[in-house]
Amino acid sequence: MERVLLPLRQNPAVVSVSFSVEGGSTQVRVTLVTQEDFDRSDGNPSRLSEDVLLAATPRGKSGSFTHRVSRKGDYLILLDNRADREAPAVVHMRVAWDYPKVTQLSPERQFTVIAISSFAFFTVVTYSARKLLKATRG
Repeated sequence: MERVLLPLRQNPAVVSVSFSVEGGSTQVRVTLVTQEDFDRSDGNPSRLSEDVLLAATPRGKSGSFTHRVSRKGDYLILLDNRADREAPAVVHMRVAWDYPKVTQLSPERQFTVIAISSFAFFTVVTYSARKLLKATRG
């Protein structure tokens, strides 16, 4: 079992992983997990349940996945080549990540923008209405 630390410092991020076996066992699997989930398993990949895996390839001679990570933090890419202990695999793995341009505000920021805009609008309307009423009465 080999692992690669992937510290993602922005969100969202898109992680792409591909691998191909160059020799040995053809039963290789690559997974993506959070560092937190890996630590909870006491560093034992066998204790990781399938529901904590963010992305995974099926066992085989090659594979790939692309996963959009929504939270920044530390992630691990785990390369599991333990299926055939007699013939350890020699694997070429490629890892890439990208921080795509965000085109939409998060729900919290959307709410904040709407609340501030509404407050400013109603303040202006109230001020104008008072001035108009005062001008028409006097």
